[in-house]
Amino acid sequence: MKAKLFLLSIGLILPLVFANSALAGSEPIIPSEVATEVSLDKPGISYVLPDRPDIYWISQADNFIFADFGDEAIIYRSHYEPEVMAILSPFNFPEHLGTPPLSVRIQFPLRWTGTPGGSEVDIELSTNIDINSLDIDKAKDLSWDIPSIKSDLTHYRGGKDGIAVEILPAGWSEEIEKTTAKFHMSNATLPLAEETVDEIVSLLAGIGFYENRAAASEAFETAAKEYLTTGSELVPAINIDPDEFDWGKAIGVELRWLVEKGVIKGLSEADIKEISSVCRRGTAGNNGRIIFKGGQWLPYSESGHPPKEIIDWISMWEALDTLPEGILEDLPESEDLSESSPSPSSFNFIWIVVGVAVAGAGIGLWYRRRVAGKF
Repeated sequence: MKAKLFLLSIGLILPLVFANSALAGSEPIIPSEVATEVSLDKPGISYVLPDRPDIYWISQADNFIFADFGDEAIIYRSHYEPEVMAILSPFNFPEHLGTPPLSVRIQFPLRWTGTPGGSEVDIELSTNIDINSLDIDKAKDLSWDIPSIKSDLTHYRGGKDGIAVEILPAGWSEEIEKTTAKFHMSNATLPLAEETVDEIVSLLAGIGFYENRAAASEAFETAAKEYLTTGSELVPAINIDPDEFDWGKAIGVELRWLVEKGVIKGLSEADIKEISSVCRRGTAGNNGRIIFKGGQWLPYSESGHPPKEIIDWISMWEALDTLPEGILEDLPESEDLSESSPSPSSFNFIWIVVGVAVAGAGIGLWYRRRVAGKF
């Protein structure tokens, strides 16, 4: 559930399905700025969701996607506006010691600027390992052609399948203080294809540029993030003005659909109307989501609770640009459906009562036997 798959966390493996519909002139944003979200934490509300399959990311034939943003989530097309995402996820924070409440989120899909074909992508990595310690011959086993270039300082230059690489020693120039690998891709797209990332990470691990594949993956994640922040910005991936979009109506339509399908139980029409009335653009994420407090639904930021240090549970590195092809009609029914359980306080109360009863019975039995001389 907490799978650390870096390719997913920076959105490098997600195919672009909205590349032809950028919102021109948009300012760089974070996901929660074009979303609204409600955490269904009112007592008496429960939910059922299908268990996550034993893989990281899957697009189901039933028109929904399992994803992992640190907490598992289900993504499908909104029943109010199919170009917009609906995201279901248990809202798991330390204050929820039992089953966390369900988060229902309406999210504009996002893309990185520069994602259409034709981009020049340059990613640079460095290591403390001496260039002469690298096992360059291993590159041949991975179908890379990286010959040594004769000069005063040993260095290598070559490539594979449209990926050019140059490996330079420390001291090559004033700027290069460590052994450095520079990768260049012409006519590339962002996010990078999964195969491209795998080729680069395999090379780095194979020749010993990094100790193992995990270290190579982590280093590539860092380098890719740096490239994205300097060369790209997150913008909406659809031609809908987020300021004109009816966020309240969208969340209302989704909540009614989820109640009708039996996914959510205990949520009344009055609750839905009140939630819809307070949902607006930006009421999402850890500090903006709608919660239930003091008998009413309101944004977390207006609840008096201290602000969360992490602004949004969906990282700004997510390229939220993937949706299934069709409209979700039903979540699949199976023996693996897991229904949310009572609140932690209910569990604690039950166990306290049971514990007191058992302890009382034990003390009573001990006392009777002692009086009867059996101890």
